[in-house]
Amino acid sequence: PGQTRTFYIRLSIASGLMSAFLTLRSEPAFVAYDHDEQILLGIYYGIIAVMVLYNLFVFFSLRDRAYLSYVAMTLFMGFWFAGYNGLAKEYLWPTSNQEAWPVWRLSRLLGFWAWIWILDFVRRFLHTREIAPRIYRLFTALIGLNIVLIAAVLLDQYRLIQPFLNPLWQLEWLLVLTVTVIVWRRGYRPARYLLIAWAAMIGGVTLNLLF
Repeated sequence: PGQTRTFYIRLSIASGLMSAFLTLRSEPAFVAYDHDEQILLGIYYGIIAVMVLYNLFVFFSLRDRAYLSYVAMTLFMGFWFAGYNGLAKEYLWPTSNQEAWPVWRLSRLLGFWAWIWILDFVRRFLHTREIAPRIYRLFTALIGLNIVLIAAVLLDQYRLIQPFLNPLWQLEWLLVLTVTVIVWRRGYRPARYLLIAWAAMIGGVTLNLLF
C-alpha cells in the first residue's frame, strides 16, 4: 500500500481480434467480487434455461413456429453472453482448439446465428408477411446476409467483414425497434409487448457495455 508499480502486458492479435478489459483487484476484493458475480450469473442463466424450456413446451402444445424461433434466439443469445462472460470457455468448450476455433470466431458465429433467429422471431410474431410485406422481405434479406457472414467467418475472412459488423448490428437493433413501432401503429396491439421487451433489452445491453 502506498507504493507505485509499473507493469507491462504483452497482447497478441495473431487471431485477428483483440479484446482486453483489465481490472486490478486485491485478492480479498477479487474473491468477494467473484462470489457475487457467480450468484448473479447463476440467476441470469437459470432464467434463460427456464425461458427456453417453457417456450419449448408452448411450441409443442401450440405448434406455433414463432415459439420455436424464440427458443433458438434465446439459446444462441445465452451462448453468446456465456462466451462474453468467459463461462463458455470455462464450462462448455474448455479444450477447444484455439487455432481452429479462437474466441473471436465462436463469438461471431453465435452472434450471427442469434440474429438469424431474432429476425425470424420478430417477423413471425409481428405477422409481417400479412401486415407489412415489405418489412417481411427486408427481414428475409437480412437473414440471408447473416448466413453469408457465417460462411465468411467459417472461411476465415474476418478481416473483410469486420468493418461492417458494428454498423450492421446497430442497424438491426434499431430496425427491430422501428418495425415494432410501425406494426403497432398499424393496429397490431401485441406489438407493444415486444416494444417494451426490446427497449428493455437495448437498455440492458447498453448498461452492460458501459460497465
